[in-house]
Amino acid sequence: MVRAANDLGFRSNKILLMHSYDYNAEFYAGDRLQRDRDGRQTRLFGTAELREQMRVLGGRPVLVLVPHEYESQLTADDALNVKFIGSNREKSLAAVSLR
Repeated sequence: MVRAANDLGFRSNKILLMHSYDYNAEFYAGDRLQRDRDGRQTRLFGTAELREQMRVLGGRPVLVLVPHEYESQLTADDALNVKFIGSNREKSLAAVSLR
């Protein structure tokens, strides 16, 4: 999924995690994952937290790894532009920008 995002021009965009950690992403894009002060992955719970983090990052589009059961949170938020890039058995990766 990260490779597909890179091919679409999202090679340097930050990757945010919603509702779960993703240790497989460490291998593919560890330097792009959002982290806390101690270097641990951070996860966001809902689109309000996502929008706030995007504003902190300067409003730039981000990639979001989200479990399938929470995808609808992204698509239901009218303040977000969401394009799903790929998925596996557990999660999807979406390019997200603020409207």
